[in-house]
This record gives sequence, C-alpha cells and structure tokens, in this order.
Amino acid sequence: MSTNLVNCCLLQLVSATPFHIAAKHTNRQWTSKEDLNFHLVATEESVCRVTGFSISKAWAKVEDNGITYCTLYNLVEGSGLVDAAGYKQYTNEWICLDYSTANCTIY
Repeated sequence: MSTNLVNCCLLQLVSATPFHIAAKHTNRQWTSKEDLNFHLVATEESVCRVTGFSISKAWAKVEDNGITYCTLYNLVEGSGLVDAAGYKQYTNEWICLDYSTANCTIY
C-alpha cells in the first residue's frame, strides 16, 4: 500500500503478512471509523483471491449510507485493482448494507 494512498485517505496500517492485511480508516467529514481486513489466497489456477471486509465502529448505527462499503471500494479503486485483468466484485445488499444506494464519489 503506497504511503500517499495511506495518508490521503486517513488509513493506518495495523499489520501485514503475505496472507492478511489489517488497517484502520477514519473519515474526516463524518468522523466515522472502520476496521478493514483483507485475506489473500492463491488458488490452484494461479489466481489471487482477496476477500475484504470493513467493520464500522459506529455499531449502533444500522444504516450508514454506504460509507462502510465505499471505504473498501474506494481503496480498491484508488489502488487501480478494479482495472486489473480478471477483477470481479461479489457483493449485494445482504452482504453489505446500503450497497445498492451507496454513492462512493462523495466519501
């Protein structure tokens, strides 16, 4: 993860191993905080599969207008991974609350 990406987005790297990355995110505008985790697995087909999830620290707030989803998506988009060959995103409203109405350009 580049230092510029970490600094501009208020991300703090907590730990990193070849198979797991943990970080914390703080949003300036809403002072929301999330814990981010990425699990990396190499498949038999030489594909790198990454599973990412974000847990909001605002546990009492059920709906977050997509902030938790956008934190992950904006990080992946900012890194350029959305343009990588074979990139696929698997999520839906059941997996990620407010996914269907999230506007990630404002966060």
